[in-house]
Amino acid sequence: MDKIVFIDLETGGLCPHARVVGESVYPANPIIQIACVVMDCDTMAIVDEFEQKVKFNEHECDPKALQLNGYQRSVWDEHGIVKGPAREKLSEFLKKHSTVEKISKAGKPYKVAMLGGQNISNFDIPFLRSWYDQEFFPVDYHCIDTMTLAHLYSILIGCKFPSLSQRSLRSILKLSGTARRTMPWLTSRSRRRSTRL
Repeated sequence: MDKIVFIDLETGGLCPHARVVGESVYPANPIIQIACVVMDCDTMAIVDEFEQKVKFNEHECDPKALQLNGYQRSVWDEHGIVKGPAREKLSEFLKKHSTVEKISKAGKPYKVAMLGGQNISNFDIPFLRSWYDQEFFPVDYHCIDTMTLAHLYSILIGCKFPSLSQRSLRSILKLSGTARRTMPWLTSRSRRRSTRL
């Protein structure tokens, strides 16, 4: 069974890496919450879900990002775990749903997960690669990015791609005329929880 792990991150800002501005050094913005749903590619049914809040240093965040993401310190204190164990939990979840076959340099077969998501190539993947740093990140190099697919679709049908402020997943679904039932992960409990908290 082929599967796609649709992932959605909430972060403390837009910068996955530390940056230098003039004489000042600004830390990377942290991942504060991860939500995933796994879709069976044959049936398009949701077969598993994952959600984890990650404890972080508020001083490494943009206060506007925390407000936008509905951050509540008491909720994270109760339900969050620190980065290392959170990364291990995500890795175990991804390994459980790995269906893309690979061969190591030593010639040994192994599998990795196929990721999907909204604007995942430009946002979620860079944050995750930074988060994993030198550790094995058990996903394929290719991913299913709904933003890229929608852009291609708009070119093929000759319509204007939505402006930056209108590139939400719902706007893209309207552009393509796709019914919500064709993307069951859109209404999953994990995604609703991630956007609500």
